[in-house]
Amino acid sequence: MVHIRGGGELIKHPIQIGPALRQFPWVWHWKNSRFIRFFVYSCIIVQPALFMITKAVNSPENWEFWTKKRAARNHNHFAKPKLDDDDGGHHH
Repeated sequence: MVHIRGGGELIKHPIQIGPALRQFPWVWHWKNSRFIRFFVYSCIIVQPALFMITKAVNSPENWEFWTKKRAARNHNHFAKPKLDDDDGGHHH
């Protein structure tokens, strides 16, 4: 048991994320768990595709296209309708 200067002892289970990540047995999990290896490999493989999708979605042409498309839907549902006919909106 390790005693610290202020009294007491070190806790076995760290409360903060930094010490918890430092104490985690990364090498053992890399060697004995397929999940960790496949997760890291898949992140590396998928990264270029995600970069290309992000680049295409955030292009100026795409922003302009969606701005125009959304502007067509931007209207007030509670405003009085504007009538284009000459008879004042009466139905015959």
